[in-house]
Amino acid sequence: MVAQEEFDHVALAGEVDPYAIVRGLREQCPVAHSSQYGGFYAFTRFEDVWNAALDTAAWSSAENGATIPRYSPINLLPIECDPPDHSVYRRMFLPLMSRSALAPLESRMLEVVNDLLDEVIERGECDLVGDVLFPMATVGLSHLYGLDPEQTEKIERSAVNALKLGGPEAAMPLFMAFAELVGQRRAQPGEDIPSMLIAARVDGEPIPEQDLIGACVSVFSAGFDTVVSACAHSFDLLESNPDQRAWLIEDPSRIPNAMEELLRYVSPLPGLARTATADLEVGDCKIPKGDRAMLMFLAANHDPEQYPEPEKLQLDRNASKHVAFGAGPHRCLGAPLGRLELEAALRVVLTRIPDYTIPDRSKVVRVGGVTRTVTSLPISFTPGPRLKPPAANVG
Repeated sequence: MVAQEEFDHVALAGEVDPYAIVRGLREQCPVAHSSQYGGFYAFTRFEDVWNAALDTAAWSSAENGATIPRYSPINLLPIECDPPDHSVYRRMFLPLMSRSALAPLESRMLEVVNDLLDEVIERGECDLVGDVLFPMATVGLSHLYGLDPEQTEKIERSAVNALKLGGPEAAMPLFMAFAELVGQRRAQPGEDIPSMLIAARVDGEPIPEQDLIGACVSVFSAGFDTVVSACAHSFDLLESNPDQRAWLIEDPSRIPNAMEELLRYVSPLPGLARTATADLEVGDCKIPKGDRAMLMFLAANHDPEQYPEPEKLQLDRNASKHVAFGAGPHRCLGAPLGRLELEAALRVVLTRIPDYTIPDRSKVVRVGGVTRTVTSLPISFTPGPRLKPPAANVG
C-alpha cells in the first residue's frame, strides 16, 4: 500500500496495475493528501470526484491549471478556464467536434485502420501502437486540423517524442509546430480548427495568439494521446480476458456498449486538477482556499460503491456514467472522436487478427504522466491476407 503522503499520480499513470494502488488509497483515506509536487489532495470516491467536477464555482480549472505539475507554459483552452469563459470557448469547437459533425469520418477511420493493418498483417507481428494506433489517431486529427501529409508527419513526430520524453521541455516542439500552423492558416484559412479559432471573436476581440495556440495543442493532445492510450489498454485488457474477447468477437454489435466498460476500466486520463476557490470540506476533510486537488477519474471508475467488482471486466455492464472522459462542463470535447476511433480499431482488429497475443509483456512500454501512455505494444497473430494491393492503400 502506498502511504498517502507519498502518492504520485504521475507515476501511477505508468503502472501496470494502478487499480490496486488507488484501491489501497481509498481504503486508507478517501480524500488523501500527498506531499508530492508541492502538495495536493486526491479524491478517490466516485461521489466526491463527480460533485467536484460539476461544481466549477468551488473548484477552478483556470487558477493554477488542470494538471499537477503544470506541463504547459501557457493556459490550454478550453480545459484551463472557468465559466462563463469556458462556455464561450467550448461552443466554438462544437460545430467541428460533435458526434453529428464527425459522422462522415466513421467510414474513413475504418478504411484507415484496415490500410494500416494491411501493412503488417502478412508478417504475423507488429507494434500495435507504433504501426496502427499512433498513425490512426493522427489521421483522425489531421481531418480536424486540415493537415497535409508533411504537416501530419511533423506533428505526429513531435507528439510522439513529447509522450516518450515527458515534461514541458519535450512538448515545446509541438507548441512550435502549431504556432507555425496558425501562421499558415492566417494567410490561407480553411475549414478547420485553427481557421475557426482565428476567425472567432470573444467580446468582439480576436483570441490572443498564445491562447489560440494553447487551444490547438490542448484539443490535439486530448485526441491523440488519450485515444491511443484508451485503445492500447483496451486491447491489453481483452488479451488478458479471453472469455470477454470471445464474447465480443461473437457479436460485433456488442462493441458500442462494451466500449463504455473498457473506457471505465482503463480510464486513460487518470485525473485532472482543480483549485479550491474557498475553504471547502469534502467528506471529513477540510481543504483551505487555494489548495489543489486531483479528481482521480481512475479511482472513481473503480469505486465499488458505484461499480460492484470494479476490477472484473464485464463488457455487458452498464458503465455509461463513467468518468473516463471527465464529467460536468469540462467533460472531454474529444469524446465523440475518441469513441469513433476506438470503435474502428476494435472492429477491424477483432475481425482481421482476432487471435492476437502479447507474447512478451516486458516489452510493453508504459510512460507515466498526465495520461496512461503506452508507446509500444508488440503483438503476434496468425498472418492474413491484405485487403488491397500496396499501391491502393490510402491510410
